[in-house]
Amino acid sequence: MFYSHSDLDRLDHLRADKTAISNFWSNPQTRVIPLWQNKVLVERKSPAAPKACSLPVSSLPESAQNRTFLGFDGSNHWFAAELDKQQPRLDTLLQDSAHDAAVSEFEDLRVAGPLLPATEGSLLVYARAINIWQNNSHFCSRCGHPAKLGNAGHLRTCSHSDCGYMIFPRTDPAVIMLVVDGNDNSRCLMGRNKAWPSGVFSTLAGFVEAGETLENAVAREVQEETGVRVDEIQYVASQPWPFPRSIMLGFKAIARSTELDINQDELDDARWFTREEMRTFGDWGEESERLKLPRPDSIARYLIDSWLAEETS
Repeated sequence: MFYSHSDLDRLDHLRADKTAISNFWSNPQTRVIPLWQNKVLVERKSPAAPKACSLPVSSLPESAQNRTFLGFDGSNHWFAAELDKQQPRLDTLLQDSAHDAAVSEFEDLRVAGPLLPATEGSLLVYARAINIWQNNSHFCSRCGHPAKLGNAGHLRTCSHSDCGYMIFPRTDPAVIMLVVDGNDNSRCLMGRNKAWPSGVFSTLAGFVEAGETLENAVAREVQEETGVRVDEIQYVASQPWPFPRSIMLGFKAIARSTELDINQDELDDARWFTREEMRTFGDWGEESERLKLPRPDSIARYLIDSWLAEETS
């Protein structure tokens, strides 16, 4: 599954060791993932096989902010850094680097991600996720005073002497579920969000509420959005999804009712589809009148493709 193939040792026990982090930063072998307006730098010498761009510390503009230690991959220490939003995209950044400005650009990770090597995609997701948390936690959520960044980018601490509240990187848990017809497993339930491009259908999903188990969240979300009751809820897999800061927890559930009562505040549409029908779907972003599947790098697509590969029971 996309974004879940990291072999990086995060060396979390060294994040508070300023000397160690400084030594890593000073090492000429250290590489930095640059981020600009929530985008990542990608090299496209081959359009079908882009590569993630990283830079030596010496090529990083002095104005770079939120310099965050990511970890060690056995060869290099890795950091992420955010460029000033007014920083020109490539002219200064690519000086003295190995990348060609003519074929390198900052892109939305959701566009480039499905085409990147698995380990590169996972590294960029990590960098993007921690950077988004940093930008959304400038102030203490308890007293409102500024919160200082520490632990090599992985902690914010309230600057007020009477507070000192510590804020750690936040990830919002969300359940995402493939609901199949309990009668014969020949159909699955798909929903359509109003904000999606025309014709896109995907699995149902929703955020976990306070005091709720994951299984409770699956059953509640399905019934709230479509009126369908489910049981036999089974965990399948998880996926980091920093768009902006979620962890997607994938499940399969069996429908014990099939009549739909669509909540129009939640969904634009919901339908039952057979495997034969879904094999005629196009892809997200495709310009056609066909119905379309979710993004290829999403866990929703993973759940759907896994079900399509099953034999009807």
